[in-house]
Amino acid sequence: THPAHEVQKTYRTEVAGDISHALPLLRAPMEIDGARVHADRVEPEGAGTLYITIHEGRNRQIRKMCAAAGLTVRRLTRISEGPLALRDLPSGQWRMLTENEFAALKTSITAPENARK
Repeated sequence: THPAHEVQKTYRTEVAGDISHALPLLRAPMEIDGARVHADRVEPEGAGTLYITIHEGRNRQIRKMCAAAGLTVRRLTRISEGPLALRDLPSGQWRMLTENEFAALKTSITAPENARK
């Protein structure tokens, strides 16, 4: 999907570093490679894991944001894109979208609130 559609992507991010110090930095707008970016949502889960939602998807954006906040990314997994969620799909596997998933994805891309003005 094109970034102009602003479809949200959520990543499970396993990191090393001081998460409590990094959270306010990750939740605030920052500059990466000369562009102003921000996470739509950043939620910690347990020790060393963050769920980060963005809508832009610039090159290595999550890794660069974490580095700017003093964290090192150990593992990064996209767990959802728009209305589609990875759920229990095994690593390296794929499956066809259901009709409902395809319709939901199409709706999320063409919805007026997702279109750039």
